[in-house]
Amino acid sequence: MSRIGLTLVLSLAVAVHADFPDDPKPCKYGDTECFVEFCNRLITEKATEGDDSLNLIQLDPLIVDKMVLKQGANGSPVNIDLTFTNNKLYGNKDLRFKKMRGFGKEIATKHEMVMSSKVFSLVGEYAIKGQVLVLPISGTGYSNMTLMGSDVKISFTGKPVEKNGEMYMEASDLKYTVKPKDQHFYFTNLFNGDKTLGDTMNTFLNENSAAIFSETKESIEKAFSAVYEPLITRVFSKYPYAKYFAAEESTTRTQKFSCRNWPGEQPEKNPTIKLFTAVGQRYSLQLHSTVFIMKGNYSFVLLLVVSCLAMSVNGHASDLPAGIQRCAIMDDQCVMNGVNYVLKNYAQSGIKELGLIPLDPLHITKFNIGRNPHSPVNIDLSFREVDLLGLSRVISKRVGGFTTDLSKPIEFVIEAPELSFKGPYSVDGKVLILPIVGKGRAEIVLKHCKIHSFITLRPIRKGDNQTYAEVTDIKMQVDPSHVSYKLEGLFHGQKDLSDNMHILINENWQDIFNELKPSIGEAMGLIVKSVLNKVFDKTPLEELFIV
Repeated sequence: MSRIGLTLVLSLAVAVHADFPDDPKPCKYGDTECFVEFCNRLITEKATEGDDSLNLIQLDPLIVDKMVLKQGANGSPVNIDLTFTNNKLYGNKDLRFKKMRGFGKEIATKHEMVMSSKVFSLVGEYAIKGQVLVLPISGTGYSNMTLMGSDVKISFTGKPVEKNGEMYMEASDLKYTVKPKDQHFYFTNLFNGDKTLGDTMNTFLNENSAAIFSETKESIEKAFSAVYEPLITRVFSKYPYAKYFAAEESTTRTQKFSCRNWPGEQPEKNPTIKLFTAVGQRYSLQLHSTVFIMKGNYSFVLLLVVSCLAMSVNGHASDLPAGIQRCAIMDDQCVMNGVNYVLKNYAQSGIKELGLIPLDPLHITKFNIGRNPHSPVNIDLSFREVDLLGLSRVISKRVGGFTTDLSKPIEFVIEAPELSFKGPYSVDGKVLILPIVGKGRAEIVLKHCKIHSFITLRPIRKGDNQTYAEVTDIKMQVDPSHVSYKLEGLFHGQKDLSDNMHILINENWQDIFNELKPSIGEAMGLIVKSVLNKVFDKTPLEELFIV
């Protein structure tokens, strides 16, 4: 959070390079619209780097050497001494300036910045002692204090300071205020490492987080005010105040930057899942939906693709690899045998003449799981350039319902001994009662996975004696016997917090997976519908089956 003040510094100072007097100045006095645009661009470009020529330190993460919260005056139910040392503050790179006031010719006046943030996470060492509501609390270890969806305001009075005949500005009487939509707390090693007491206290803190934050808000704001004030002064100490602005009589063109495509401001409404071959020829599947998906389910999609391809022989057996045959529409055993044959013999290589890409490993460019504010597993989980392994060992256990009467549902049941999902990820949100944030490599393994689905079709007549099909409804369920999660880079590499989170998510794998089931099933249905409708729209049923 301490970076927020610094961000302002960035916005006004970024145009000031080492040869500043010869550079164009970014904004005119009092042009707050220009300041807002400049600040937002600056945060995007400099938050993770800093700039020595501007006295600008790295903002994300921002190093917070020490911060002390003393709470308990006036009979407050939260009576604590809480000290943070060697902490890092994450999230300023996603900060968004909304309004600015002041920054005119007059230094000795009020200046103000209004911002919003997705998330601020203060992570590092702590020591606490005191009482929270009705419970005593004590401990030393590592902590994570996270504020979600915050509205932030920083205001200060400029203080003119003369140096070498020039006027500089210092920040004085700085006030920092924050209003988060949600907040999460997590402390390791509470009560000298007593796990039962520690888990109970962490649960209590998060179940009552709104009340606790309300009680500690004044102390938190005071502590961060003490951090921001010297940061703003540091930036404005680099050059005389007037040199941060374009002179009114100057003909130099003001540099203004547009941030209409601010990262994360307009989340992708139509996520795309793309599947690629390993032989230079690309095949693409696009899913347009607000529902997102997670691993494990691709096996069923691919089963359906394979089954349709296995049946789409168009009466020309000589054009197909040996072993694949056209089946009678009601011969469930033949259809199931064809599916298993293709999976066993062609999952790793694919079948080019049928357009079947290699399935094991299956490379997935991108997919996401979106937040569900009504679920205890409320996360944004994104994957990029990941591989799904194990589809070559998938076995079809039951196929039934293929008849000339398309109003009857078609049933598919498959099983996979193990499906593993490996690749880069990023996560942000809340799991059960704890905040979670991280970025790195993931490995998620589903053991003995059973996928069961029912598909309803409707007939479409085209031409003489040709019947095509369209998928109208899909109901799908995925049931693994066990799921394990390994997420590198949780809490920005903080080992103790990461270890505790891994214990939580792996000990509670069943609850976590069950919370994701509805989204998984619905998303999978959309994928299957897209895949099957392409197949059924291209080829009449009379050519897919012996009828």
